[in-house]
Amino acid sequence: MGIIQRFLSISFEEMFSGQRFAEATNMKDGYAFAKLKDVLGSWAVVSGQTGQMIVLDSLLSIQIKEITKDPKGLGIVKYKNQYKTDYIDKNGKIISSKEIKNTSAKEEELIRKNIQTCLDNHSFAISTGIGILKKDLAPDLRSNNEKLEWGLVVNHDFIPSWMNLKKSEFFFCNVANEKYFGGTILDTISEKTEFRYYDFIDKKLIFTSEKEIEYIYGNKFFVTSPSSTGYGTKLTEIYDTKGQLLYSLHPTKRHFNGINATSGFDADDVFSLFISNDEDITNLNLFGNLRHIEFGKCSFLQLPELLSSMLYLKSLKVTACPNLTELPAFLGKSTTFHSLEITDCPKLKNIEQIIESSPSLQKVKTQNYNFVNGFGNKMKLQKPELKFDVSFMKSH
Repeated sequence: MGIIQRFLSISFEEMFSGQRFAEATNMKDGYAFAKLKDVLGSWAVVSGQTGQMIVLDSLLSIQIKEITKDPKGLGIVKYKNQYKTDYIDKNGKIISSKEIKNTSAKEEELIRKNIQTCLDNHSFAISTGIGILKKDLAPDLRSNNEKLEWGLVVNHDFIPSWMNLKKSEFFFCNVANEKYFGGTILDTISEKTEFRYYDFIDKKLIFTSEKEIEYIYGNKFFVTSPSSTGYGTKLTEIYDTKGQLLYSLHPTKRHFNGINATSGFDADDVFSLFISNDEDITNLNLFGNLRHIEFGKCSFLQLPELLSSMLYLKSLKVTACPNLTELPAFLGKSTTFHSLEITDCPKLKNIEQIIESSPSLQKVKTQNYNFVNGFGNKMKLQKPELKFDVSFMKSH
């Protein structure tokens, strides 16, 4: 039967009159290239901003094998029985590879002329996905300030003068659509950072923020955070073009990346927390209502003792803690503890004891942990309801 795809609006309503698609690219930049789930298998350009759909000519559609998106938002067209590759724009116009090559050459020449002006001004812009400068075009840059070293030879865009950056400021663009763009501003003298967002059409700064915007959809700006499962993200905030908060996910449903990320929230409302790189955990005792806690790349020998006072703890995840030798015994006694995940903790030895003694454990996931021989079969008999996910991955 195959996969059926649909597009949903921000309010989770079906778009394009409920049309189903056999395959589709992402909706980044406000549009996507999609193959309709119909008899002809027609290809179309669908706009998330207008809700309109441009269906390609049927004679063209039947020749197309697939369409993917390049970093600039153009569709890369591959044909079924031909070795050539074309491009397609958001209006459904087919552009030959030769045209693209000529356009790129002109863009690169323009950057060559502009880049020295940018360097002389000491303002830099590194863009992801929308940069056009190749590595071999970038000058051999050296700086006494290490913060200016990384990334300068990757994608470099000339900064428009209307952005009014200071000579000491460094701009990293991480998000953009047809009208708005923004990213991180680093002042290389004060070493302070903030996030600024601009209107590209009206050529003006629209707001600054302490939060990094992950997506721009229409005139709404979205902030996300990792989910507690480690897979995907959660929508946490939505802002308008003035930086006014339109929506905020309740803290009990957030996964906080570090104790500092909980600033401004009631500690009793923090249910999920990630601690990494030996972060200061002096105030960890404030979060007595934690349900999920995760540790990554920490050098401790044992997990913090105060975890035993967290009466509602349901799940624990530990990743890449090379010195950890044992898990706390209280985990094997807790009646609320349901899930344990361990990855790359080579000195850890007592997982078996925790699993055997736990009255409530429902799921165990490990990577690169050697269980005692026969332990898996033993648990199948003693705890048939317990789900095991055991894997090994070679390190390089």
